[in-house]
Amino acid sequence: MNISLNWLATHLDLSGKSIREIDDLFTFAGVEVEGIVSKGISSEKIVVAQIMEAVQHPNADRLKVTQVNCGEAGLRQIVCGAQNYKVGDKVPCALPGAELPNGFTIGETVMRKVESKGMLCAASEIGLPAGEDGLLILPGDSEIGKPVKSMFDSDTLLELEVTPNRPDLLSHRGMARELATLLKTPLFSRSVSVSPTSLSSSIILQSPTACPFYTAVRISGVTVKESPAWLKQRLESIGLRPINNIVDVTNYVLHELGQPLHAFDMAKLSGSIVVRQATDGENFLALDDSQHALTTDDL
Repeated sequence: MNISLNWLATHLDLSGKSIREIDDLFTFAGVEVEGIVSKGISSEKIVVAQIMEAVQHPNADRLKVTQVNCGEAGLRQIVCGAQNYKVGDKVPCALPGAELPNGFTIGETVMRKVESKGMLCAASEIGLPAGEDGLLILPGDSEIGKPVKSMFDSDTLLELEVTPNRPDLLSHRGMARELATLLKTPLFSRSVSVSPTSLSSSIILQSPTACPFYTAVRISGVTVKESPAWLKQRLESIGLRPINNIVDVTNYVLHELGQPLHAFDMAKLSGSIVVRQATDGENFLALDDSQHALTTDDL
């Protein structure tokens, strides 16, 4: 499973602890650390630049020659193939010497006989989650010449192997509880209050052995829309793709507390919620609209 160090730090104080120390603590607890990946922008040479001019490349239909202000004495000429920007936009610019996450180091080059002194970057090219196609458009009040690194949180992702006898560790809260015990430090408190409401549908357990306990709560006044930035960032930090606020919050709770959830639309729900085993040949429609035929052999 993937654990975000930033997410973990919302549950306990990890200040002053290096990634090596945290690695050793997990190993001591019997949790194998299979990989450690740093995420975010690492180079100080990726800076905020403002596009001052963009003209057609004389030798390439899909390229433009831009003049950008990187906070230097003069403008910097960069050839760019993106199409989603306009003159005046502020974007990340990788200066010569900047090393990108894929290991490529930016240098001065000549593209179709036109000199290019750097690279204007998309989000995915500098270590951030992929956004819209094209360049990453930065806020209009971004300071020209400022390292883009200082504008975004970096993170460390730990890939952990949890043994079958420790299901209590299959969440960020569970991992934080284990670390808090080893460090003899308290967990940050969490409190949630829910007012009981009646459901218009009953719950029928037809497979009590496979699922001995099932609960449901009704939440009204919800609009399905894009998730807020903090929620998308949490999910993207561990490799999940945000879908919408309803699906995303169920995934968030799963990885936060280890509790699987599913959300139903009450307007489309009729009759009882029946908890049962699948039948042979029963079709299952996944979130990506793909169809799957279930069999009892899958259980």
